[in-house]
Amino acid sequence: DVETWDIDLDAVTSDPAFPGQEVERTAAVGVVGTLRGTGGGRSLLLDGHTDVVPPGDPGAWIADPFVMRREEVDGVETLLGRGTCDMKAGVVASFVALRALRDAGVRLAGDVIMAPVVGEEDGGLGTFELIRHGVRADACIIPEPTDLDIVPANGGALTFRLRVPGRAVHASR
Repeated sequence: DVETWDIDLDAVTSDPAFPGQEVERTAAVGVVGTLRGTGGGRSLLLDGHTDVVPPGDPGAWIADPFVMRREEVDGVETLLGRGTCDMKAGVVASFVALRALRDAGVRLAGDVIMAPVVGEEDGGLGTFELIRHGVRADACIIPEPTDLDIVPANGGALTFRLRVPGRAVHASR
């Protein structure tokens, strides 16, 4: 099952918990694909971003950075293009894994949810919108490139507000 929706950017960015963004957007789309389980099992979210940091000076590139190409690098055929490693390969691997499960007829007890999100590179808009949209899972895998190391933690930033009761005074007091 695939669900898409237009993200209400005004509502998201005015939410007091919104983590912020660096890139202004006029539109964004939420996408969730779900391989439905038989019921009663734990769910798994595969969350990967589809955006990339800006390419900088286009003249500094030897080819269009947004067109994937194949080159031999140190004797190995390599795919090159903007975001190929970070993290389009992980998003494609998630999609292929779900398709392989479906095509093999594997029936899991719980749902497997794939969410290719926008806005990870500048604040987390896409994943924040998933939460606002009601997407929930018991566990999450983020197929971020890590030199094949498993990182059982969050290496990102934590944004929060803290309210301390009392009266405002100068730091010297």
